[in-house]
Amino acid sequence: MQDVHQFFALLQRHRLERIEANQLMEGHYTRALPANILENLLHQASQHALPLMLFVASPGCVQIRTGTLPMPQRARGWLNLFGDSFTLHLDDTAIDQVWQVSKPNRGGGVTSIEAFDAQGALVLQIYAERREGNPESSAWRQLLNELNQREAVA
Repeated sequence: MQDVHQFFALLQRHRLERIEANQLMEGHYTRALPANILENLLHQASQHALPLMLFVASPGCVQIRTGTLPMPQRARGWLNLFGDSFTLHLDDTAIDQVWQVSKPNRGGGVTSIEAFDAQGALVLQIYAERREGNPESSAWRQLLNELNQREAVA
């Protein structure tokens, strides 16, 4: 791949769902993570004021939020982000699988965190904020490495 936007065409060409591709490429370009990692990830990103891109999938649309995040708050079983210009309510108990996905490109690749429900539907993708053609944030990669190290120890 030269561009991350070619990923969808690869899925179509090989007649794969995104979750199937993640499972098939585990250990090469993907890594399964604990389903409960999202709260810690969002907490760390907020604490470090790391600008992210959140892609939230809903039937018929994808909503995108770019920028720094407020501190996640747990209320009534939901994981919430209450920002000045947006609110996210995530039922993270419905997250069945979380994957770290590396997608190669001309700029050294990008890394996403992808969360799926029990039916294999994509619920949430998280990327570091970046402009097309620019390299991925080293702070994002450092955060992911730290989370991976904590998981390896646990």
